[in-house]
Amino acid sequence: MTDPTAEPQPNAPEPKSGSSVLRDRDGIRDALAALIGLARRDIVIFTPQMDAHFFNGAAIGQALTNFVRQSRHNRARIMVENGVQTLRDNARLVSLVRRFSDFIQMRQVSDEYRGHNEMFVIVDGTSYMHQQDVTKTICILEPTGRQKSIVLRHVFEPMWDRSEPPTGLHTAGLTS
Repeated sequence: MTDPTAEPQPNAPEPKSGSSVLRDRDGIRDALAALIGLARRDIVIFTPQMDAHFFNGAAIGQALTNFVRQSRHNRARIMVENGVQTLRDNARLVSLVRRFSDFIQMRQVSDEYRGHNEMFVIVDGTSYMHQQDVTKTICILEPTGRQKSIVLRHVFEPMWDRSEPPTGLHTAGLTS
């Protein structure tokens, strides 16, 4: 399902090997797009608030589009605490979720898992980005962090299993 017409991301920097500490919003956004651009089979995203600065830009949109076009087996799972805010502030991302619903899924955590204050992204089970406190602009990027990726996935999986799509994400498509 590779799209030969898909253009590469010309300005998306590739994450360097070794851990990096990112301290500014634009740096986090650019590294996030680069990390997602490297995904070959699996993307996991958790964030309490889907920050449009990070997730609603053209670079993320192109990276996700390229990801789903690479293979029909690729999957991205996005989980948020605030589904209403996500749908309201992230129109580009929500459009991709709707358009590629077989490949990109979005869910809202159940009440029992509310209150997390961290954001993390795991790519292919080997690379991750982790912002321990979303109120602070400090983020760790580790392109070769398999062990921490496993720990973060163990946080994510039970929340995913008990979550549901945000109200209003999918419409019936019926018109009168």
